[in-house]
Formats: sequence, C-alpha cells, structure tokens
Amino acid sequence: MKSLRLILLSLLLLLLPEQAHGAIAAKRINPIMELPTDIRALASNQEVIALVGEGIYLLPRSASSFDEALSVESKANLFTDVITSGESFIAIGVAESSVVTSKVMPEKVINPDSIPVTSGTEKSVGLTRLVLTEFLATGQVVKESFFEFERPLVPATLLATSSTIAVVGTIASEKGYQGFLSLINRQSGEFSLHLYGSSSTTINALANTKTLYGSSSERLLSSDRRGISDGVIFYLDNSSKLTRVVRSFQASSEREWISVGSSHLAVGPVVRGNASEVAITKFTTKGEPSWFFRLPGSDPRLFGTMVGFITNKRVDGIANFSPKGATALFLTLDMKKKGAFRSAVAIGARSIKDISGTYALIVDRESRSQLVALPS
Repeated sequence: MKSLRLILLSLLLLLLPEQAHGAIAAKRINPIMELPTDIRALASNQEVIALVGEGIYLLPRSASSFDEALSVESKANLFTDVITSGESFIAIGVAESSVVTSKVMPEKVINPDSIPVTSGTEKSVGLTRLVLTEFLATGQVVKESFFEFERPLVPATLLATSSTIAVVGTIASEKGYQGFLSLINRQSGEFSLHLYGSSSTTINALANTKTLYGSSSERLLSSDRRGISDGVIFYLDNSSKLTRVVRSFQASSEREWISVGSSHLAVGPVVRGNASEVAITKFTTKGEPSWFFRLPGSDPRLFGTMVGFITNKRVDGIANFSPKGATALFLTLDMKKKGAFRSAVAIGARSIKDISGTYALIVDRESRSQLVALPS
C-alpha cells in the first residue's frame, strides 16, 4: 500500500506545472509614461513604438514623454490594432462612410440667384469603412487602403504574411452580430469577406488564416451552445468556408478566447456569476488541449509566451504577491514545461489594453493610460 501511494504521488508531480514545485518571485515595475486615453494598441521595432487609437503616433524608444511622439496622417476615425511587417508597420481601423440620399425636386424651381441645387444629400451610415494603413518608422505612409462594408464593424486584430493580410473582428447583422474574416492580397489588392454565425458570434484572434478564435452563443454547423457562451475555434478550408468548430465550455458560464499565438497558445476569460478566471490553454493544430490551467483574474492578453491579466488575489506559484487592489500580473511561460512560470512582474492596474514585444498598455487604478516596459 505504501509503494502504491508513492507511485500515485510521483505521477501527480509529473502532471503538475513546474511552478507547483517551487514559487518564483514577482518583481514590481513602474510605468514609463502616461499616454492619451484613446490609445488602445501598440507595436515596436528597434527605433520606435507605434501607438494607435483615434490616430497613429510614433514614439522614439528613448522618449521620456508622449510630447515627443510624431503623428502619422490617416483618414480613419479609430484604429484597433497595429503590427510590424518587415521594415514597416500595418494598422487596422475604421472610418465613417456616407451615402447620397436622393430628394425629390419640384419641376419648377424659382432660383433667381442661380444658386447650385444638388439632387441629393450625404448621410452617414456609421463606421462601415475598413482602413488599412501601412507606414514606416519615419512616419511616411506607404499605402492606405479602404474597403467598404454594408454594416458597422469592429476589427479586432490582423495578421500579415508575405502575400496576404488577414483581418478578423465582429460585424453587425440583422439578428445581432457575427464574426468576419477579411483577406487582402498584398500584391493585387483583391479583397474577400467571409462571415461566420448570424446572431451572437465574435472572432477576436487568429493563429493563421485557416484557424480563428473567438466566442459564440449560437448553433454553428452541428455544434450546439453548451454554456451561456462558449469559447470557439473555427477551422476553415482553402476557400475560408467553415468546416469544423471546437468549443470550450462550462455550464452556466461565459467563455471566450481573446488572444492566440501561432503555436495555438490561447487565453480567455471564464466568467460564472461574480467569479472570474483566466483560462490558459496550449492547443494542438486539431484543437485538442496539450495542457491547460486557470488563474484567478480577468482581462487576459497574450504576446508570444507572455500572458498578462488583472487580478486582486494570490496566485499559486508566485511568491511575495499579495495584491491590495486590482493588479496587472505579467507571466512569461516555459512552453517546454507545460506553461511553468519563468518570470513574473506586476503593477497596479484596472485593465490591460495590449501587450507587444517588451511593452504593454495598461489603465492604472486612477484610470490613466500608461506605457509599461516588460522583461525581454
């Protein structure tokens, strides 16, 4: 019996993440500078940090104040994401579109002053224009493209390859909202749009152009909803048609995949009543979990092997971490050891807007947007 207990204990230790064997210390960090509240995403290269929101700004990495930022001209009302692509940056955003509505003119018009009378008026139809802006670290705009949609949309993120730019997000539908994938040929400019779901589906991220991650609370193909809303993975064929859906669910809970990397490491919130956790899962290319764990918190973000989230509770495997209020915790994971924690840094914050490279955008406890440097 004693030997059986030893065998079971040994098996348990093999299955546990390495942080269960020995905790690592969380280092406290401070913000670099305060930013305008509209900034919502960032990307960086060796020279500058690109910040996007209601505009595009380039901040030298050596800058000590946002006053040193250079503004990049664009016609978008709002940018939601930005990435690096070779020597340039690509930002995705939306702009208002307008249509000309005809108005009936009387057959005989008295116009003694010969004032020009138009036969129509422009009417805004909302944020229905997708804007793709490619620019250099100098601020020079390489190319700006516009794509018209019939309904308002919110792009979530984009992915660039040598031949294609892929954009995913959410678009209004007659019944509610649905997820979309837009593919843009970088050589010809050819544009295609693909829609998924009909009333309550969102797409937040993509591992590649054939594997999309998001959330849904409706039936998709032969896959029924299992929780209040489920985290979903969409698998597409060569024509971007949906062929398979993998759901992550929990009864009476809201689940969603927010961010994913090319290796299919994904993060998302799990909300059940007033309780909130962060799910961290490494999937195979077929949607099977290789390993996973949950941590107490909300608002998760991912870049590479770094996961950031907001918590006000102790986290197993993190020493000297007893937050007195909402705190952003950034963990670097060891992918060879089932996500064991390699490093941890923390800063008081209410939310995390974005993580990219060695920087993060947070909203601190006083509701100020801040730029934070992270360990490399």
